[in-house]
Amino acid sequence: MSFFALTIAGSDCSGGAGIQADLKTFCKMGVYGMSVVTSVVVENAARVKRIFPLTPDLVSDQIQLCFETAELEYVKTGMLPSRGIVEAVVQEVSTRKVKAVVDPVMVASVGTRLISEQAILTMKKLLLPLCFVMTPNLNEAAFLLGCGQIHESLLTDYATKLADMFGCAVFLKGGHLPGKVAKDVLVFEQGRETYESEKVLGVNTHGTGCTLSAALTAALARGENLPAACASAKNFVTEALRRSVQTKIAKVLHH
Repeated sequence: MSFFALTIAGSDCSGGAGIQADLKTFCKMGVYGMSVVTSVVVENAARVKRIFPLTPDLVSDQIQLCFETAELEYVKTGMLPSRGIVEAVVQEVSTRKVKAVVDPVMVASVGTRLISEQAILTMKKLLLPLCFVMTPNLNEAAFLLGCGQIHESLLTDYATKLADMFGCAVFLKGGHLPGKVAKDVLVFEQGRETYESEKVLGVNTHGTGCTLSAALTAALARGENLPAACASAKNFVTEALRRSVQTKIAKVLHH
């Protein structure tokens, strides 16, 4: 058990996703958060204006200093924009006794490509086989599997295929599926779990993927086992969305 967690991801100047969302989540979940910036992303919930990747050696130096600062059991990776950065992260993580929660960020919620093709290939070859658990959304899962649209009835099948392909646990997020229920599936060495919650409608979901993987990392760092940590992460995101809706309603009523 550790009350430290590290996020290795991009910086979102709007504060809704990336490093900023991760650190807010770590704080709310009761763990001390450290961060390694991989890129500066000029974005908000509506658009991505510019992406500026850092150099791999600068990413490596940040990781090394974080591990000098605290004893880490879990790290979370988000946006890794280049092949060199993926390789640097793999090098630093693989040489330490640490478990990685990998959010395979590829495309922003507004549709902008965030990482290079070579970064994706390197992630598939080196990072995903190394990780403890990955947290893809439906589009990311379909891309990794080289298949078309994933239907609700096939969530467990596709999560199982990903787990077999990369040799890690898979928490497949089904929030983009139609319907009133948000369904997620965990496939791991000990079995399978399904998590369901009522969808929260009418709120911008920018950064929810980052927040979920950060909450999962924090729950693991606090000592929860993987199924319980997935439940905690899903509940955290659901409640955050509900509070956001209530805030909007309160503002309307106030005016």
